[in-house]
Amino acid sequence: LDTPAQILFESRGGFGRGCEPIRYGRVLPGNPLYPCGAGIFGAGANMAFRRDVLTALGGFDEALDTGAALPGGGDLDIFYRLIRAGHTLVYEPRFAAFHEHRADLDGLRRQYVSWGRGFAAFAVKSYRSDPAQRVRFRRLAAWWCGYQLRELYRSLCRRDLTLTRMVLAEFAGGLIGTLGEYDRSSRRIAELRSRAA
Repeated sequence: LDTPAQILFESRGGFGRGCEPIRYGRVLPGNPLYPCGAGIFGAGANMAFRRDVLTALGGFDEALDTGAALPGGGDLDIFYRLIRAGHTLVYEPRFAAFHEHRADLDGLRRQYVSWGRGFAAFAVKSYRSDPAQRVRFRRLAAWWCGYQLRELYRSLCRRDLTLTRMVLAEFAGGLIGTLGEYDRSSRRIAELRSRAA
């Protein structure tokens, strides 16, 4: 960690999920948002799947993680769909990948916007496609907004303008993500497929 942006990212949680292996299955006692809060599983920067399982689920949703059009949410989506299909996810800290975080604050701010957009797009898609989990997704949205507001309050109390900018960026990204981002990206992917056919 060489720059203030990299240190700030790690201080807000980073990608680390600890040093103990974790097996995630159908339920996680004590977590009322499970498995809708798919960020608990980790980040998609270092993941592996059984091909037959991934194929049976229809693969990755091509409308998520499509670059500038919709820059995130694909990892959350595939983790969530795997758990909902009855499979097990394993967090194994022995398999480490070193992620090079954004070195400058403007790059980190843009990353927070994209994470907010990706999270919200995943939540909107899953809310629509999995009616049995809609109550949990409403709770997740309330929790996420509350978390962002608490972070904003904390940054304002500390008079930390940099942290305030990051929190506002992620919150703004989340709001943008609820305003049709997934639908726009889905239409774009369908158009690209039709041109390739």
